[in-house]
Amino acid sequence: MAQVLLFGGRSFEAHEIAGVDEAGRGCLAGPVVAGACILPVEYDLPWLNDSKQLSEARRETLYPLIREQAVAWGVGVAWPWEIDAINILQATFRAMSRAVRAMKVEPRFLRIDGDKLIPRHALQLDIPRNSSSRATARSRPSPPRPSWPRPSATASWSAWPAAIPATAWNPTWATAPRPTSRPSAPSALAASIG
Repeated sequence: MAQVLLFGGRSFEAHEIAGVDEAGRGCLAGPVVAGACILPVEYDLPWLNDSKQLSEARRETLYPLIREQAVAWGVGVAWPWEIDAINILQATFRAMSRAVRAMKVEPRFLRIDGDKLIPRHALQLDIPRNSSSRATARSRPSPPRPSWPRPSATASWSAWPAAIPATAWNPTWATAPRPTSRPSAPSALAASIG
């Protein structure tokens, strides 16, 4: 499967384009996790699609394959206390920015899944970018959106109930109670093949 290389009349090599997506923005509690990924010209990733369109089993199957085959990848996290402080949209931009900045290879172009661009002040990099809402994604070819932020989001959130005392957890709250100490989990992970 090969990537399309034309965006808005400008051309980029496949190894210069990063797809960026988030998982966890719609959750009532937990972190927002974002992934950024540059795929090579040729790759073998059956069922690659938006994570919301895939079963959990397919996401889990694709996760290691994407990490193995990607030219570079990064994962960024915005934690619940950040969401509370700056709002869910800004926290999503923060997680996406961390994912892009964590990549071992800096992309020349970002293809962001969604209807909003990461603001330049949040990205802290001068990289051309465009967004693709579901409508434009169907009408215009684009590189596949990362399918793998969701397993990272699930893994990081699944440890929280055990870390929060039962007396502090109230499932009717809109967000998890602020922990007395922050988890030692990093805000960004990255790798590239070389």
